[in-house]
Amino acid sequence: MTEVRIRYLGLIQRTVGKRQEVVHLPKRSTLGDLLNHLAAEYGSEFEEKLWEAGELGPHVTVLVDGINVSRPGGLETILEGQGSVEIVVLGPPPMGG
Repeated sequence: MTEVRIRYLGLIQRTVGKRQEVVHLPKRSTLGDLLNHLAAEYGSEFEEKLWEAGELGPHVTVLVDGINVSRPGGLETILEGQGSVEIVVLGPPPMGG
């Protein structure tokens, strides 16, 4: 098992109702696996805050062991050992004009 320490920052913190937690996943799990696990736990509001057209939205930053992986292909990042993940949601981009 891989132990992942998660810190929630910004709007996502209100959605999950906590600042941090520890999740245990099978070895060789990816960031996408973790986010799917969290979406199953926290529901559609969590998903809506993160995803835009099947990718992380431009208002979402995810750091794995301090490295920004919020880019195409970043969901395939493998979470090793006792990794740390920070999920930052600053808010959807402003709409209107």
